[in-house]
Parts: sequence; C-alpha cells; structure tokens
Amino acid sequence: MHLELLGKPFYIEVISGDVEVPVTISDKTASFLALEENITITYFTNDLTEKHGEEWSLQYMSNCVIYVKMPSEALIYYVSPESFEIFLENEELLLKFPLE
Repeated sequence: MHLELLGKPFYIEVISGDVEVPVTISDKTASFLALEENITITYFTNDLTEKHGEEWSLQYMSNCVIYVKMPSEALIYYVSPESFEIFLENEELLLKFPLE
C-alpha cells in the first residue's frame, strides 16, 4: 500500500491488525504491506507547523481521520474546521478531525 503523507516523518509506525509492519519512506510517501483491513498509522512531522513569535499554527488537508496531539502547555484559541472532537488520552490532549 502507498500512502501520501502530510509531511516528511521523523517517526512512523504502521500497525496492520495487531502486527507492526515495516515501512519504506520515499519523499512524502509511505509504502508498506497491509496484512489486515484495519490499519493504524502513527507518524510525527515538523512540516505542518509554523511559528510566529509565541504563536504556532498548523495547517493540513487530508482524506482520512486525523488525530493531533497537543503539547501540555498549549493554549488553543482558534480551530478550523469546527467539526472536531477534543479529549484526553493518557493525560495528553488530542484533537480528532473526522472525515468531512
């Protein structure tokens, strides 16, 4: 399977079913063998953020559900699109953006 990433990852993990599978990265594309229909992809990238003074911004477009992990000291004052969920997981703040 080939997946276009939102940014070049510095960490990536693909779980197919309950098994972690090897991933090959080429530019902003991840390639891997999906063993099951249920796949979880976790990756971290710095390519989506910008900093202006004390203010950080994040912009992306995706055709899948996205979870954004926020730093513990983050103060969120604007989020778009407005159709998102916010919750804690293992004491970490997560924003979940569903498919539009």
